[in-house]
Amino acid sequence: MTNHNAQSPAAFSAWLDLFRWLAASVVVIMHAGGILMLPLTYISPAERPPAQYIYSFVAGMAHYGVMMFFVMSGYLVGGSWIRDKAAGRASFGEYMSKRVARLTIVLYPTLALTPVLTLLGLLAYRGTTGAGVYPMHTIGEAGFATIACNVAFLQDVGCQVAGGNLSLWSLTHEFWYYVCFPLLFMGWRGRATAFVLLGTLTWFQVASVPILPYFAVWLLGAALSVAPQKNINLNAAALLFLAVIVIGRVTMKDAQGLPGFITDMSVALSFTLLLWSLKSRSEPSHPPFAALHARMAGFSYTLYCTHVPLLYLFSSVSMALLGIGDRSPARGMMNWAVLFAAIGFSFVMASLISKLTEDKTAEFRAQMITWLAKPVRI
Repeated sequence: MTNHNAQSPAAFSAWLDLFRWLAASVVVIMHAGGILMLPLTYISPAERPPAQYIYSFVAGMAHYGVMMFFVMSGYLVGGSWIRDKAAGRASFGEYMSKRVARLTIVLYPTLALTPVLTLLGLLAYRGTTGAGVYPMHTIGEAGFATIACNVAFLQDVGCQVAGGNLSLWSLTHEFWYYVCFPLLFMGWRGRATAFVLLGTLTWFQVASVPILPYFAVWLLGAALSVAPQKNINLNAAALLFLAVIVIGRVTMKDAQGLPGFITDMSVALSFTLLLWSLKSRSEPSHPPFAALHARMAGFSYTLYCTHVPLLYLFSSVSMALLGIGDRSPARGMMNWAVLFAAIGFSFVMASLISKLTEDKTAEFRAQMITWLAKPVRI
C-alpha cells in the first residue's frame, strides 16, 4: 500500500543529489592533499600547520564517502530492479544495458584521457627522476594491458587501477554488484552463482576492500528501497550519522580487515537510517539550494572518475611554474592557494567533460537498448 504521507520523490532525490556531490568532493579533497601536500606524518609535530590537521581530518572521511555511494547505488539500482520485478517487467538484458551505459559513458573516456593527461604532465615537468610528480608505478599502469583490464571492470582483481587513478577501485565493486543482484532473485542456483562469483573475484583481488563482504553495504540501499515508512526522528538520525563518522575517523582511521569492515558497516547503517528518516518524512522538504545540488550531482560521477589525473596534471604545471605542488609542505598562503586551485581545476574540468559524457547518459542508454533489441542476422 502506498503511503501518501511519505517524502515526495523529488524532495528525496534532492537530498540524494546533495549527498552524492558531497561524497565525491571529500574524495577529491583527500586525493588533492595526497598529491600536492606533504602528509602530516612527514612533518615534525612542532612544525605541523594547524590548518592541515583540519584538512586531514576532513580528507580522512573520503572512504566513508564511498560507503555512502554504495548505499545510494543499492537504493537506486537495486530498487529499480525490485520495482521492475514486482511489476513483471524485469529484463536482465535491459537492466544490464542501462547499468553498463551508466558506468562506461564516463569510465571509458576517462581511461582514454588518462594517458593523454599523464603525457601532458610529464611534458610540463619531469623533475629529477624523470617521472615528475607521478609515482613511478603509475607510468607503467597507464599501458594498454592495464587499461584493457580496467575496461573489463577487473581493476584491483586482475590488474592495478589505470594510471594510478585510485578512485577506480570502487567501480569494480559497483559493476559486479550490478551483475549479481538480479541473480539473487533467480532461485538458489542464481544466489549460489552470485556469491561464488563475488567470492572468486575477492580471492583474486590485489588491493582495495574485499568485494564480497562489502556487497552487504550495497544491499542496505536495496533494502531501503522497499523499507516501510517509519517515523524516525531526523535530527537524531543525522546526529547519529555524524557521530559515527567522527568516532570512526578518530578511533579507526587506519583500521583494516574486520575492524575496518565493522566501522564501514556502522557508517553505512547510520547513513541508511538517515536516508530512511528523510524518505519517510510526512512533509516534503527539499534541502536548501536544491538546484545547485542537482547541478553538482550532475557531474559528480565524472568528477569522481577524472579528478586524479587532473590533479596530477595541475601538480605538474604548478611545479613547472611555481616550484610548488608536489607533496609540498603547507606552510604558507601560496601552498594553500595552489592546493585549492587544484581542487577548483578538477571541478571545472570535470563539469566540462561531463557535457560530453555524463550529460549524455540517457541518450546512450536508449541507444544501447536499441542496439540490443536488433535481431541478429545469421
